[in-house]
Amino acid sequence: MTTAQVGAASALVEVIAHRLASPDQVLGRELTHGWWPQSLAYGAAGVALLHVERARAGLAPWQPAHDWIACAAHGPVIAGEDSHLYYGAPSIAFAMHAAADRTGRYRRALATLDRHIAATTRRRLDRAHIRADRGERPALAEFDTIRGLTGVGAYLLRREPHGDLMRAILAYLVRLTEPVTSEDGEESLGWWSDLAPSGRLAETFPGGHANIGMAHGIGGPLALLSLAMRDGVTVHGQAEAIGRICAWLDQWRQHGEAGWWWPYWVTPQQVRAGQPAASMPSRPSWCYGTAGLARAQQLAALATGNTARRQMAEHALLSALTDPSQLESTTDMSFCHGYAGLLHIAGRAAADAMTPDLAGCLPELLGALIPDRRNRRGPPGHLAAGRRRATRRRHRRCPDPAHRRGRHGPRFRLGRMFPGRLTATPRKGHTMDPGEWPQAVIEFADEASAEQVAVGHLGPALVAAQADGLLSRWWFIRKAPCWRLRYLPADSGGFTTVLDRLAAEGWIAGWTAGIYEPETHAFGGAAGMDIAHELFHRDSRHLLNHLARQQAAAPDMPGLGRRELAILLSSILFRNAGQDWYEQGDVWARVTQHRSVGNTELSTQRRGRLRAAVHRLMTVDAGPTSPLVDGGPLAAIADWAEAFEQAGQQLAELARRGGLQRGLRAVLAHHVIFHWNRLGLPAAEQHILTELAKEAVMGTSEPAAISIAETNTQVNDESDALAERLRNELADHLRQQGTLRTEQVDAAVRAVPRHRFVPAVALEEAYADKPLYTTHDGTGTSISAASQPTIVAMMLEQLQVQPGQRVLELGAGTGYNAGLLAHQVGSDGQVITIDVDEDIVDGARSGLVAAGLANVKVILGDGALGYPEGAPYDRIEATVGAYGVPTPWLEQLAPDGRLVVPLRLRGSVSRSIVFERDHDGRWHSLSSEMCTFMPLRGIADDARRTVALTSDAAVTLQTHQDQLVDAEALADVLDQPRTEAWTGVKFRGPESMEWMDLWLACTLDNAVSRMPVERSAVERGAVRPQFGWGSMATIEKGNLAYLTVRRNGLAPDGGNLYETGVIGHGPSRDALVNRVVDAISAWDRHYRSRTVGFQIQATNTPPIQPKPGRFAIDTPLNRIVIEWH
Repeated sequence: MTTAQVGAASALVEVIAHRLASPDQVLGRELTHGWWPQSLAYGAAGVALLHVERARAGLAPWQPAHDWIACAAHGPVIAGEDSHLYYGAPSIAFAMHAAADRTGRYRRALATLDRHIAATTRRRLDRAHIRADRGERPALAEFDTIRGLTGVGAYLLRREPHGDLMRAILAYLVRLTEPVTSEDGEESLGWWSDLAPSGRLAETFPGGHANIGMAHGIGGPLALLSLAMRDGVTVHGQAEAIGRICAWLDQWRQHGEAGWWWPYWVTPQQVRAGQPAASMPSRPSWCYGTAGLARAQQLAALATGNTARRQMAEHALLSALTDPSQLESTTDMSFCHGYAGLLHIAGRAAADAMTPDLAGCLPELLGALIPDRRNRRGPPGHLAAGRRRATRRRHRRCPDPAHRRGRHGPRFRLGRMFPGRLTATPRKGHTMDPGEWPQAVIEFADEASAEQVAVGHLGPALVAAQADGLLSRWWFIRKAPCWRLRYLPADSGGFTTVLDRLAAEGWIAGWTAGIYEPETHAFGGAAGMDIAHELFHRDSRHLLNHLARQQAAAPDMPGLGRRELAILLSSILFRNAGQDWYEQGDVWARVTQHRSVGNTELSTQRRGRLRAAVHRLMTVDAGPTSPLVDGGPLAAIADWAEAFEQAGQQLAELARRGGLQRGLRAVLAHHVIFHWNRLGLPAAEQHILTELAKEAVMGTSEPAAISIAETNTQVNDESDALAERLRNELADHLRQQGTLRTEQVDAAVRAVPRHRFVPAVALEEAYADKPLYTTHDGTGTSISAASQPTIVAMMLEQLQVQPGQRVLELGAGTGYNAGLLAHQVGSDGQVITIDVDEDIVDGARSGLVAAGLANVKVILGDGALGYPEGAPYDRIEATVGAYGVPTPWLEQLAPDGRLVVPLRLRGSVSRSIVFERDHDGRWHSLSSEMCTFMPLRGIADDARRTVALTSDAAVTLQTHQDQLVDAEALADVLDQPRTEAWTGVKFRGPESMEWMDLWLACTLDNAVSRMPVERSAVERGAVRPQFGWGSMATIEKGNLAYLTVRRNGLAPDGGNLYETGVIGHGPSRDALVNRVVDAISAWDRHYRSRTVGFQIQATNTPPIQPKPGRFAIDTPLNRIVIEWH
């Protein structure tokens, strides 16, 4: 580029920047295509990027960028389905992240934006996967760069490249490149859309199309996958996905006088014809055409190390930038369609290019962007539209894209960011009818502090706003993690500034505007809803005042708690609504139906005590004129009690006049539900209280209301009542199935709160008898879990820990197992748990602290090395799968100690084995149980490898280092002919096949592997697995044999018998199937009734003497001997 060109370009940029120096210079002017502040293409977010680039280059100060960011963020920010990289929350976040010129700048605003972006993105990912599961084709807006997940991924690659959400998007894009099979069996490209390039159905595109462009087609995902890989951000299958896209692009690559080029899209007609409709290349641009797609393929080549593709892509781009016919079709200056985009692509590609010729194109492209002097007095134009002429609109009348579609997406505010000097009226998204209640969904920094902030800051702000005439009524409802505030504004919108101030000051994380839709029918019609609204307002105000008084009171000062208020105020409502004793019982029964959380059994003694307390609260006279309230110890709630008294009387009168459109007791039950929500009562406590209130009524006669002087009638139900009940239910279940056998392990399971170690899951899930996968690696593979309680208890019974012992645990997991061990060893004992992953260690420590267990030390280190500083140990338990037993474990165990280790023996067969030393120092087993654990990581790493047996990975094979695997030969093995054979070996329904699996692992050359199967593979007839999860299988080069079963007869006790069969695929399937059948038959005839023992021997031990039923497995660590006795 010449000095003159650079100077002219710099001067032009200076002119544009000057004219766009401040939002004040634009607002109110006529602008091409209107004005959408939150748009990168048509608004303040895009203008901000101009000033960001200038500031980063040292050409201008940062303040203009910050002013435009503030302009973009003013007013409700568009979130939800109407937002994408170029509009709404992601657009503002992209610009804001770029404008963060110092550490901490925009931290709070970006955190709020990221929360909304993440929530929307997860919903979009979920829908995309559901769509793919159904075999349906995607809309362009699902995946493309402009409106779809690729665009969000582009932001995240800058903002949080190694986060889980970024990896989830990459994993989705990998899946997008895989074929989609419809219900009728038709297979198509994963990114083939039924829509036209416009994103709508069109008669001109029957059968849809496959879009190739960067903006709306597969070029965008290819670029993102490649850029992420270059930055070291990868997921499973990413390289293969890049390869699939490139291979398909090669099919449609054309060559002519203009060099290599690609069509804009491919239609079914073009697929049938085998060639595109166009015979020559169209306009080269960023969004469509050769230029953008060539750059995407250059990035792919750089990511995968493909020199040939890199050369092809660079020559294709060079041809597009030097071909006169293509350049003549480029008629504007824009980034998307015009020379600005071509210059950007050429500059980036030239920096990465093998050929210097691309850099030679830059001067001409820059020259095309510099207008002559005759045009310099005109407006600078539009950042995305360049010199295009269009109908002019005034920005204040121009609706945003969501409004053009007749939609109101979710919105939220970022607080006070807009420059004070900017006086333009923000766009209103909704004109309210008189009497309509707006809604503000208020987000707090965390759920735990929400109530404290509401009491200390939101409540006073609401009272002040009402006093200032901004509000006439307001009330709230809790919808974790947010609160929904409904209000009647007394002015046109001044109250929103109160919420903006709270957000700007950091008291709330943000808020989203919306419209409240009253549950008019539930509250008995319009008149009943008016009564409800008045009670909601008074109840909300009095509750916040009550909580404020409690926070200010001395810690030991008695007072009414939430549970007491819940019964007391509801009973006032019922009595004043004219409900007799049994009618009140019916109301409580209705509430119970709405608040059922399962079994809430309490001991008979405790239930009776609590029921008596609830009975007293239901019958005490706490009306506003009662001695307790009128000048008595409950005077503070006089107005509150009056609100419920008046509401009850009004509802009774309305019912008497026939004005209720729903039964009175049903309306009262709904009032209880809303009142208890505002109180913040957990669902479990609500259920217990309603059960107790209902029981207090049954079988008794109506008592007169009584007066009492004592007010501190606490219903002392522990906050962990539900957790305790669920924990006991789990222990009962484990004992009934025979897993829990000793009182010591039983007591530990009942005492140690598992939910403290998995705080992110619901209580019911925390105490379910199933594993909880808690930690994943970069590929999405689980590397840590809270093991299934059945397995945990089984191994604890194997370990037989005694009080006062020292125990070493290998694999910290969540810390729950260490907590159980700590309970058993007691205060005189010591537990040390060790893990190689720092995040897992931190999580275990947090869980142990939350559970109040102090006699556990959590060590960050390689578990294969043990922890010699704490040796010798009375017990060592490995809670990770091992292939061989590391020598340090054996050396650090006390002479009479016990080792329990989940040992992977061969292939996928694992058993939890108890080892002890005999008097000669030999390690032998006492017992073993079937189990599977996460593999050990570290120097004794035993990582699994997953091999896909179908193109959609609906059938996979888990293989290990001791197995020979030819993944390429197995890729289509299930498509090959099938051989099926039956063994005559039968099992009764519940009988385990574990010992047969172990025999096959020992006798087959390549052992056996787990073959997980998804339901879709079964439904389409690809496999007939042994179990619901899949089958055990064996492989040999390109051959596969797996186990299956069929019902075949009845056992003597009438139970079903199932016969084992073998299904094989591959060129030598018959021979492999026969070997598996013979092995099963031999086990059934000679070894099925025998017991199995295990020994650990050093690798230098002399070879074992051959004997039928005896096998030696040499591992890198030692020799494992398996023998059927």
